[in-house]
Amino acid sequence: MTAEQILKELEELADRSGITIRYEKGDFDGGYCVLKAERLIVVNRKLAPTKRGSVVAQAIAEVGVEEVYLKPAVREFIEEELSKAAQEALRAAGIAAAAHEQTVAETSALAVAPSQGSAGSPVETETADPATTNEPEGNVPSQDPGGTGTPERAE
Repeated sequence: MTAEQILKELEELADRSGITIRYEKGDFDGGYCVLKAERLIVVNRKLAPTKRGSVVAQAIAEVGVEEVYLKPAVREFIEEELSKAAQEALRAAGIAAAAHEQTVAETSALAVAPSQGSAGSPVETETADPATTNEPEGNVPSQDPGGTGTPERAE
């Protein structure tokens, strides 16, 4: 069957199933939706017949065609289009996962690499000496039991 014949069969199937197919212009391929209780398949009218058939086939499969009689060529087309869509989704997910892993690896490499000074030598960082800071260490009991803001004096 040609792409146009398969598309015609899919349009008839949608009509028998109570689904309206609308060909519209815009920046999209298309798909199945429900608008105010009306079941629709919206397809970009500028797509080639083969791509239109692909969009309609995927949308009809989303609704379900297991219990509907289809010509074997039409059923095979729907199954092929679903397989292609699944492979494309896996490929896209793989690319996204690979990009994420690369970002994580680059971030980890930056965190592990020592900072370099202007002369190429590692930059030394100072740590605060607890004896010289005004912050209490750990669980040191308060030296201001009355909460007056001044430390208690031993007499």
